[in-house]
Formats: sequence, structure tokens, C-alpha cells
Amino acid sequence: MRKWIWAVAIFCCIGLGGAASAAESTASTYEYTSPEGIRFTSDTPMWDTQQLKELYELLLQAGHSSELAELKSVELHQDKSVGNSGFRVGKYDPERKSISLYEVERIPVRRTLIHEYGHHFTYYWLKKKEGVTPPRVTSTSEWAKVRQLDGYPVRFAGEKMPYNHRWDPGEIMAEDYVMLFGPSAMEQPETNRDIVGMLRHENEYIPPVTDKPEMLKYWTSVAKMDDYADIRTPEVTDFMKEKSEEDASQSLYRIQFSSAAVTEHQEIDYSVKVAVFTKEDIFPQRSFYETSTSSKEPITLTVDLADMPPLDKVAFVNLQVWAYDKAGKRLAYTPFYDHWYQLEDKKPKPSAPPFEQQGISSMLQRDGMKKWPLVRLYYNGHGVNPQRKVYQRDGGIYVPVSYLTQQLGASMETVKAADQDKEYQIKLPSNKVDLLLDTDAFTLNGGKGKLKKKIRMEEQEPVISIEDASALLPIKTTWFEQSGTLIIENRSGGDSAAEP
Repeated sequence: MRKWIWAVAIFCCIGLGGAASAAESTASTYEYTSPEGIRFTSDTPMWDTQQLKELYELLLQAGHSSELAELKSVELHQDKSVGNSGFRVGKYDPERKSISLYEVERIPVRRTLIHEYGHHFTYYWLKKKEGVTPPRVTSTSEWAKVRQLDGYPVRFAGEKMPYNHRWDPGEIMAEDYVMLFGPSAMEQPETNRDIVGMLRHENEYIPPVTDKPEMLKYWTSVAKMDDYADIRTPEVTDFMKEKSEEDASQSLYRIQFSSAAVTEHQEIDYSVKVAVFTKEDIFPQRSFYETSTSSKEPITLTVDLADMPPLDKVAFVNLQVWAYDKAGKRLAYTPFYDHWYQLEDKKPKPSAPPFEQQGISSMLQRDGMKKWPLVRLYYNGHGVNPQRKVYQRDGGIYVPVSYLTQQLGASMETVKAADQDKEYQIKLPSNKVDLLLDTDAFTLNGGKGKLKKKIRMEEQEPVISIEDASALLPIKTTWFEQSGTLIIENRSGGDSAAEP
């Protein structure tokens, strides 16, 4: 039986250039030319002249600017085609400024068209903004800096890594276009439940583009597009079991998540998907819960999971929040790698995603990765933005000292040491820890000791290894190597720390 892998649109065969096929030489039977002069052609009655006109009208619904008039043709073929990464269902030719779609009698043509138009859009405006085309973009480009993909195996220009579709910068750009400007061209949801799976980014390893609001501004400013409503990726902030005073048979849980709204009175529709994985079954049991609100305050839902398997049969629970702004046609959702839990009697316990059980580890290996490329941090059950708060260096896992002190309610002061290096003092109600940058020395309440790893700087702030943090501060850390998940919990017993 196939192992379950998250439901994501796989566009491994969508791409640029590559080998030609017999499909491209097939005579066109149907044709429509738009007012801009874009020539739509098809070799199958499934996409006749009227359908081609409707396809053009759908394209108009997606975000566009003056680059639309530069598109020359959209060609629909019923045959297969082969490109750089195997069979493909779409191709953008930047020289001809044309889009070719293949196997159009069976593929999601509209979704594929929007992706390929994303290539047209990003080719045109990247050249205007940075003077290069996507195949020439480097890790030092403005786009790369705004998208913040440091540490990910992106195949920038000059990289020698093997070609992998989802790690091609041009493909990431095209999928970002789909997520930012494509929802308006999709069939609009009739209910909140229809939001789930409406669109998904091909590369779900990287943070959602809605986590990077500067990315929307990057494209709309150069393209001189009308203002687009912004939206944020919702984040689950609490998952708690509740007791029902009225009905003991109910299995009530409280789910709290942050608002996706950016402005006041921005009406957002939400659908929360709860997936329950048992120890015996591969496929999850799914439940959906809906709400709509214009509030920017955290949203709370009470859900009844009485129909789920018995507690001792449940292996994992995964929460995903989908959000849609109907007026602004903006979509956001929490990535699948977030918000995994193991159920316990009192409170669900945050967990790393079950990569081995769900076959994700083998998929990572096929993509040339030994493990999940980003690090995910949980503190007392609350998720923290990945890749900006945890660092893997020299065989160690480091977290910012300031982050830990904030969570503990402690204070941190910077003082000048005798040798001119910076010294950091962490003050807890009953303990004081002194740390000296770039050394392994520390003092705890006046007693001297040595750290296992030196205090170091990352992004202009001091970071400490999780081993040393656990010894000096009242926290417990658990590191999951395969999925890159770090779970930090307050230790019971106040703020006592280990003696040096």
C-alpha cells in the first residue's frame, strides 16, 4: 500500500525549454485570438474556440500588468511531452513568449496555465527589476534576499547540484505567483471547507510566501500593479483538551490560532483541518471546522473529536489552518510540517512530524536531502517561525539567548568585559548567569564553569547551544534530527539551574 504523503499539487513535469515533442507539430483545430493579440490554439474538441476564449478570460482574472500584452501564444496539445525533469504538462518558452500545455484532456489546465503564466510574469519583471532572468538569478540577488532561502538547497545560477524541479528558483517564483496572484483565477469556494486544497505551493519545504510580505511588494511595485490586500499565514498558538460539563461523551478540544488579517475589518474565512493518524492505519481520519471573522485578535474554536479513534490508538494529530480573503482573493495556509501533536490525557504534546511512518524520509532522499532542510522550534507547545530562530553549526543546535530569556521572563544585559569582549548577564529570580562571547566560560551565581560549546553570534545576536542552555537554564530540550524539530519546555521546580 502506498504510504501517505501530504496532498500537494506535483508539478515536477512543468518547466522551461527541454526536448520538443510530436505534440508541438500537431495541427491546430481550434483557435481564438484575444484583443491583445494572444493566439490561443488547441488540437482537441475538448478545448474548442469557446473554451479557449473562456481560458483567456480566466487568465485575465489572475494578477497581471503590462506584461500580458507581451505574451504571444497559448498552445494546447492532447499529446505528451518530455522536458528536463521527465514528462511535463506545461512549458514556457521565453524566446517565443509562448505557453504550451500538454495532455490537456486529463490535466488541470487552468491551474497549469496560471503556473506557466507565472513564468511569463516573473521572467518579464525580474529582468526589469534586476537585469537578469530566473535561470541567471543568484543567492545574492535582491529576490533571494527578500525570499530568504538561505540554507535551502536552491539551485541558483552557478550551483553544481543536480537539477531538481522544485528547487529551481524560476519554479519557486512561478509557484509564488500562483499563491500571490492566482486565487482570483481559480473556482471560488462556496463554503469554507472548499478553501482547503484550493491551491498549494509545489515546494512545501520552504516557508510560505505569505510569511514574506515583502515578496508581494517586490512584484507589485515593479509591475506597478494595484494594491493587493495582504494576508498572513495563520499560526496555531494553543491546542488544549477541555471538559464538557454537560456531556461526558464529548471529546472537546480548544484550538487557538492567529488571525490571517492584516487590516481592520478584513473579513477572513477559515477552515481548520484536523487529521488523526492511528498506530495501525496509514491514512488519517480528517475533520473540518469552519469560522469567519474580521477580527485581528486570535481566533478560538472548540471542536468535538468524539468520533476519532480511542486515545490509546492515536499516534499523531496534525492541525492545518486555511484562510481566504474573498474580497481580496488572497489565500494562506499553515504548512503541513507545522503543528503535529501526540495526544495525552491532559494536554496534547507537540511532536515532530512522523516522517518515517509516512514515507517522507524516502521522498527527501529522492530530492537529494538527508533530512528536512529547515528547523522548527516549539516552546511550551507554541510554534515559532522556522529557520530564523534555530541554527545548526559545528555539529550543534543553537538558539538565541534573548529568545530563551524572553520566554522565561528573565532579563539579559550586555556589559563590557575586561578584555573588551561582550559579556551577557542573564538574571532569573534566584540565579544569575554570566556568558562571555566567543568563549566557553561562564559563571553561575559566582561559580565558574565551562560550556560544551562557545557562545557565538548569529545575525547580530548571541546564541547558545541547546545542551548548555538546558544545563544553565530551567528548560528541557528535545531535538529530532530527521525532521529538524526542537521542542523546548520549562522544567518544573522554578528557575533552578545545574551547578557548574
